[in-house]
Amino acid sequence: MPSTLSASEVASGLGARAFELVREILPAGKKNGSEWCCGSVAGEPGKSLSIHLTGAKAGVWADFAAGESGDALDLVAAVLFSGDRKQAYRWGLSWLGHGRSAPTGQHQAPPPAQPSEDEKRLLAKRIEQARVRFRSALPLQSHDPVLSYLAGRKIVLPAGIMPASLRFHPELYCHEKGRGLPAMVAAFTTKEGRVAAIHQTWLEQTTQGWVKASLDRPKKMLGPMAGHMIPLWKGNSGKRLAECRPEEEVIIGEGIETCLSIVCSCPQWRVICAGSLGNMAKIALPDSVKRVLLLRDNDNNYASIAAFKRAEKAWLERGVRVRIACAPQGKDFNDTLRGADGA
Repeated sequence: MPSTLSASEVASGLGARAFELVREILPAGKKNGSEWCCGSVAGEPGKSLSIHLTGAKAGVWADFAAGESGDALDLVAAVLFSGDRKQAYRWGLSWLGHGRSAPTGQHQAPPPAQPSEDEKRLLAKRIEQARVRFRSALPLQSHDPVLSYLAGRKIVLPAGIMPASLRFHPELYCHEKGRGLPAMVAAFTTKEGRVAAIHQTWLEQTTQGWVKASLDRPKKMLGPMAGHMIPLWKGNSGKRLAECRPEEEVIIGEGIETCLSIVCSCPQWRVICAGSLGNMAKIALPDSVKRVLLLRDNDNNYASIAAFKRAEKAWLERGVRVRIACAPQGKDFNDTLRGADGA
């Protein structure tokens, strides 16, 4: 007998077992009180994605970096099926023990709800706040704290390379401390080059030099990064991304330090940063881009492997030629540059 559960009933069933669910599909996350936290729907460690585990909101989640949220069914869709609720519905039925086939007719899973007017206004406010903060930061100059911090990670940019998307803020407000702190500010831009969000890394000076600040969350997003990118270097072409030729290969990595490590080693390549593994599949590039090389971290976490496969599939479905590069040492290419084992 096919199940007669509606999509909302499946979502409720998943939410009722939220702790069991998140440990299965997001095993790299950590419990923080009544919430499960990780970096994004790709499953990497972090705190941007938060899922309620108990109470009336069990299974409800929000990814503050990507500007996404939903119920437990939406979570399964985002983590395992690139946002496809129909596939998530079938998976949820099976996971709850109600068979493998989705019923037809009135119980078919509906499409995701559109954001409300209040949500749209909040999103627009965050985008404007991000733009104001980026404009208030200073373009990088020799020997400023950002370059010192990067040098501590063995990232020494070749002469003439100073990414315009990275800036230094001498006193960027930090909610955790309740005051301004020095910070590296990176701009996420649209494919047309307009700032849509910022990545903030607070810094402090120690006897070892400039390092990430001793905070619970030394890195935070402001604004929606989903679909956007941090453009780090134009490569040998020297042209804007919109002028990228079909034969040019675009390098896409997850983290700023990982991508800058490639800029150091191979300045002839165009390099952009996705900001998260989940965003690798969502970046909007000009139609003229026909070749990408995806940088894969050496992460055997199930959710991370699945997220990378989704990114590869997403680019292939756009008709783009895809190559993949894995760091020969450590977890990522910055570990390789530093000669670290990534442990």
